Amino acid sequence: MSETDQLISRILEKLEKVEDKELVLLVKKLIDERNYLSEIANIDTLTGLNNRRILERIRECSGVVMCDIDDFKKVNDTYGHDIGDTVIKRVTEIIKENTRSKDYVCRFGGDEFFIGFVECPENIIDERIEKIRREVSNDRLLTKLKDKVTISFGFVINYNLEDLDSLIKKADKALYESKKNGRNKITKYEQIKIKKKKFD
Repeated sequence: MSETDQLISRILEKLEKVEDKELVLLVKKLIDERNYLSEIANIDTLTGLNNRRILERIRECSGVVMCDIDDFKKVNDTYGHDIGDTVIKRVTEIIKENTRSKDYVCRFGGDEFFIGFVECPENIIDERIEKIRREVSNDRLLTKLKDKVTISFGFVINYNLEDLDSLIKKADKALYESKKNGRNKITKYEQIKIKKKKFD
């Protein structure tokens, strides 16, 4: 519970002892308004996902995934921003269908997404990411476009209880490898480390 939430909880406790009903209603209305504004400040309007401000509230993930739509600029340039928005919304739906309510999913920016898997074994994370990748590249709505829509992934398993910033940087490096190696791919951070050792 954040400091603000604790403060609101204390205010609500004290309100129970206040005799002035009008004052109680006004304070409760202000708290509701604050909660509503806080909620919409954290939601991305296009996708309905959390925006990256949710990252401030994440304490621990079993695995962190960064993914983005391949050649998305080309989609916007060829078909226009309305179709681009439709593509982002459809990819969002596919990601949401393949993650659980306790996982964190956010639109990281533009066509990039963050997924934080909570209490999830590595093999399940592998399966879910592969399913998202496959479904995006075979989706009926997306395959109507002349250019095939695909998505690339980078992910890292949180073996050492690292902080989120460090995990995001590693997942981002892995995503860069997927892009570099032809897109529509999944790269695990640990694979990059193994490859580097071979060449050192």
